Amino acid sequence: MNNPDLVDVLVGGKVKTYAYPKMLDLTDEQIKDGNALFKNNKTALFSEPGCGKTLTALFALSYVHSGLIHEEERLARVLIVVPNIAVRNWIIWTASMLTHMTHLNNPDDEIQVIKKSSEKISEDTSHLIVTYGMLSRKGSKIVDYIHEWNPDVIILDESDNLNGLGTTRTNVVYGDAHTTGLVYRARWVWPLTGTPIKRYADDLFPVLRALHSGVLKLHDVMSKEKFFNKFCVTQLRKFPGMHFPKRIVVSSKNMSELNFILYNTGIAIRRTLAEIAPNLPQIRERIISVDFDPSPELKKLTEEAMAKSMEMDEFGNIIDISSVAMTLAQQMLAIEKVPSVCEYLEQVQIEKKAVGDTKSTIVLFWHREVGRLLFVKMHLLGYKVAVISGSTTSFKREQAEDDFNDGYLDFLFGQIAAMGVSLNLQHGGNRAVFAERSWSDASNQQAFSRVFRMGQDSNVLVDYLISDSPLEEPRTNVLKRKRVTTDKVVDGM
Repeated sequence: MNNPDLVDVLVGGKVKTYAYPKMLDLTDEQIKDGNALFKNNKTALFSEPGCGKTLTALFALSYVHSGLIHEEERLARVLIVVPNIAVRNWIIWTASMLTHMTHLNNPDDEIQVIKKSSEKISEDTSHLIVTYGMLSRKGSKIVDYIHEWNPDVIILDESDNLNGLGTTRTNVVYGDAHTTGLVYRARWVWPLTGTPIKRYADDLFPVLRALHSGVLKLHDVMSKEKFFNKFCVTQLRKFPGMHFPKRIVVSSKNMSELNFILYNTGIAIRRTLAEIAPNLPQIRERIISVDFDPSPELKKLTEEAMAKSMEMDEFGNIIDISSVAMTLAQQMLAIEKVPSVCEYLEQVQIEKKAVGDTKSTIVLFWHREVGRLLFVKMHLLGYKVAVISGSTTSFKREQAEDDFNDGYLDFLFGQIAAMGVSLNLQHGGNRAVFAERSWSDASNQQAFSRVFRMGQDSNVLVDYLISDSPLEEPRTNVLKRKRVTTDKVVDGM
C-alpha cells in the first residue's frame, strides 16, 4: 500500500489495527454511477467484475455522510454485508473513504466487525461489517441488534449470495411473504455484484421483490409464480428419495423484456470494463486440448455417468446431469488430468522465459484435491507456488496475494469458488489457466477477473484445458447456455 494510515477497528470484541491506503482516483463513469446510487436510493450496481464497484459505492456513501453531517451532525449508520473473505477489503477502503472523502480526522472506533452472533453493536460504531454466514445462523441475536440499530444505508457486497429464494440469509436481508427484512427500513440499499445471474433468471427474483415490488407489480410479475412463468423455463423432475416431483428452473425466456425492466426503470446499473476503463488491454479466451490416458475405473464411471445423463424420467425430461455418478466421474477426470496440466504449465513457463516474461500465472481448479495435487507436483518440480482454497486463512490469503503481485510466485493455484472475491492480482500477472471449470460461467468469469480488471496493463490470456473425454461435453453445453442467459438479460446482448 502507498502511504498507509492506521485505523483501530473493533473485531469480535477486540481492537485490531489495520493499515489503509489513500483513496484512488475514480473514473468519470464511477462518479456518475456513485451519484446515481445516492440519488436513486435503492439501486443495484451490476457492473462487470473488475469495474471498481466497492469504490463506487463508497463514493456514494461519502455523499450520504456529508448530507447527514450537515443536517443532523452525525455520520450515517451503515451496514455492510460481505462474504467472509472480503472483510479486510471493506475495512481498509471504508477507513480510506472516511479519511479522504468525508475528511474525518480520525476514523478509529467508527468501524466494527461482528464475529459472534451474540455480539452487541458498540455505541461508537457508524460502520458495521457482518458476513452472510453470520446472518445465516438460526437464532442469531445480531439480526435483532441490527434492527434496533436501524441502519440508514445497507451495502450488500457480492449480493448474488442472496439469490437463493427461501434461504435464511435471503429472508433475513430481503424478507419473505410473512416478514420484513433488514432492507425494509433503510433509506439507501445498494446490492453489488458483477454476476447477478449465476444460473438463470430466477436468481434476480429475490432482490427485485425486496427492493422494487412496485415495478414487478406494474409488469404483473409480482408473485413468484408469475415471475417464473414469465421469465423461466421449468421442468418437473423426480429426485431419488422424493415421493413427488419437484419443479425446477432449467433455462430462461423473455430475456430482452427482463433486461428492459432492470435498466430502464432505475432498478440497476451495469457497466462493462470497456466503459469504465476504455484503455484496458484486450482479453483472449482459448480452448487448449490436453491428452491423457484414462484409467479403467474412469472409463467405467464415465460410461455409467453418460448413460445416466441420457435417461428420461416419467415426465420426458433428461435426468439431472448432476447425478452422483456424474459428480464422481467429473472429479476423477480432473484428478487424472493433473499430470497433463502440469506438463502444460511447464511449457507455459518455458515460453514465458524465452521472451523475458517474469509475471505470475493463476491456475484455477474446482475440486480441492486437484488443487492439492497441482501444488505438490509443481512444488516438487522446483517452482515457487502458493494455493488459495476455501479453507485458506485470511493471513495466508493476503500473503499469497502479495507474493503474486510482487512477482515472487511462478503459479498461484486458486479454487474457483474462493478466487471470485476481494483479490486484486492485475499487478502481478496477466494469464489464467483453468485446470477444470465450474458449472457456473459467472463463477469462471469472476475467477479470471482477478487479473482482468482496472489497473491491468498487459493483454490477458485465459486458457481452458479440455480433454477429449465425453464428460467435458455436458459442462460445456451448460456453460454456453448460461452465458447466453447472462448476455441477454444482464448485458442486453
